Amino acid sequence: MFQFVNPKAWVMGIALIAGFMPSDGSLLVNAAILSLFMELIAFPCISLWAGFGMAIGRRLKTPRAWRVFNGVMGLATAACVGFILS
Repeated sequence: MFQFVNPKAWVMGIALIAGFMPSDGSLLVNAAILSLFMELIAFPCISLWAGFGMAIGRRLKTPRAWRVFNGVMGLATAACVGFILS
């Protein structure tokens, strides 16, 4: 239910429709087919992402390890933003 207030979900849906929705045929049928394909792609990707998160969580045993990991991930995110903006 919270996906209705998730801005990333809205942006993903709008981008999906703008990029892949056929202009001919039934709007409802095309939207249903597009939604089905989106779910077929999203579920394994999200499952893989969650699996990696669980595996990393099992390896990080101490609060210090979590701080180092979060710091590295924060720096990687900042670096990506830097690359995008340059």
